[in-house]
Amino acid sequence: MPLISYFITGLIFITAIGQIISLFIPLNASTNIIILLLPVIPVLLKLNYFKHKIQSFKQNFRPIPRLGFLLLGSIYFLIIILNAGPIMMDDTGSYHIQMIKWIEEYGTVPGIANLHERYGFNSSWFTSIAAFNFFPHKMQSFIALNGLLSIWFCYYFIDKAFKKELPSSIKTASLLTIVLALISWPLLRGNAATANYDSITMLVVAVLFTEMIEKDIQKNDITFRIEYVLWPAYLFTVRIINFPILILIFIPVAEIIKHKNWRRIITVVILPLILIVPFLCRNVILSGYLFYPSSAFDLFTVDWKTPKEVPDRLVYFITYYSRVNNGFLDIEATAQLGNIKWIKSWFHYMFGYDKLIFLPGIAGIIIYLILIFRYVKKSSLKKLISGVAMLTAVTVWFFTAPDPRFIYGFLTTGCFLLFSFIFKKQLWKNFIPVLSVIIASTVIVFSIIKLQSSEYRNFVFTKPLPQPEVKKTVINGIEFNIPGKVEGNWNERCYGTDLPCLYLIYPGLEPRGENIKDGFRIKKQN
Repeated sequence: MPLISYFITGLIFITAIGQIISLFIPLNASTNIIILLLPVIPVLLKLNYFKHKIQSFKQNFRPIPRLGFLLLGSIYFLIIILNAGPIMMDDTGSYHIQMIKWIEEYGTVPGIANLHERYGFNSSWFTSIAAFNFFPHKMQSFIALNGLLSIWFCYYFIDKAFKKELPSSIKTASLLTIVLALISWPLLRGNAATANYDSITMLVVAVLFTEMIEKDIQKNDITFRIEYVLWPAYLFTVRIINFPILILIFIPVAEIIKHKNWRRIITVVILPLILIVPFLCRNVILSGYLFYPSSAFDLFTVDWKTPKEVPDRLVYFITYYSRVNNGFLDIEATAQLGNIKWIKSWFHYMFGYDKLIFLPGIAGIIIYLILIFRYVKKSSLKKLISGVAMLTAVTVWFFTAPDPRFIYGFLTTGCFLLFSFIFKKQLWKNFIPVLSVIIASTVIVFSIIKLQSSEYRNFVFTKPLPQPEVKKTVINGIEFNIPGKVEGNWNERCYGTDLPCLYLIYPGLEPRGENIKDGFRIKKQN
């Protein structure tokens, strides 16, 4: 597996530890140091084993050439500028930062979904950010990890583009995928200025499926990898709608059954549970529901449970907002389009930058799936299972929340596939070098243009978070903060406002105790 797979797997293990710890105590600087030191223990216990692994890795590692380094450096320069600048996504200002602050200051608090419906959006990505956030909040490091993801993504595909041993189709496809990702601003540029959890999904899905496809092209059909167990489980904890990717776990299961290597079944069962169980526990603590915002499988009777109409209304909004942005059509108008008519409006009102990645991406996916299922007898079991996972994920996405950003990982994989199908042969000898120079030059010019704005000239510290004026309300001795609009935003956003921050006082809202840590509930009205 490539270098990035070690980065992702390491991030997942640290997140898993953080998920468990945050159920009981906050993830502050002290606990974060402990979390980062814990992985050192198994290394010390099996020092010789890890020495051998590191030595083997050094022998196989090939640094990218100078031209590839120049390309990566130019993109790194741009990402750093954007990452240190203003936040570009309203969700990050509205609830992402607040969710991270809750983890850092209190851990897991019962019923915070009663403060604001989106505070029930539990994602392990917030735990990841909290686990690596060692800086004071005034320095605004909440989006730093997202910037790193953009750099990892580019490194992964640039590394492929310059690997001599890879077929020219893969090298060309890798570089063209980078071009599309840079042009479609949410994928890399937009992601670098948010704390959004769509970006980690995009990276993990793109690397996972691209690697499987590449290994299949090279006839390297290894069916038991820890990535096929650990990564799908992690993606489920990032966003519940990623559940179809759990189908990939059947790849190692099939290998275990085939070779009767029953010891490995422990790995297949235990690793996902270590990630998923704390995630589900945190779901219940935050909102009272196992799969919030879905109110299905309502198994728990707790006094902090968010009223059922809140998650139901939220699911309704997400479904129809994802079909047509309410800036174009009212949610109710979209709902009245029916089961089929909405598709025309959905595509018509899709943003241009999304169409740029959606059209080639979905074309690549369709071609790939046709090839798998048309020649099913010739397809390996791994390819069939990955095809079923991809088809299921895209189908579930289309009928539940068809916003392209939710499947950016599959779309970038689809683009990679399409380009590899089209460019079977090398276009011309110097195609990769020439295109690399063009991309690097364009990115550098774009970066310099960005620096003309004072908002992006942050050479020592990141741009501070906006500080909205706050109206304070006291309920049962606990002070609540309600922010106003700031910096011309269309809506109110808490940003880094002191906890608890909310936008309106829900009727019946009350603290469960004398301390914020005790949580919040909605008292039933007579």
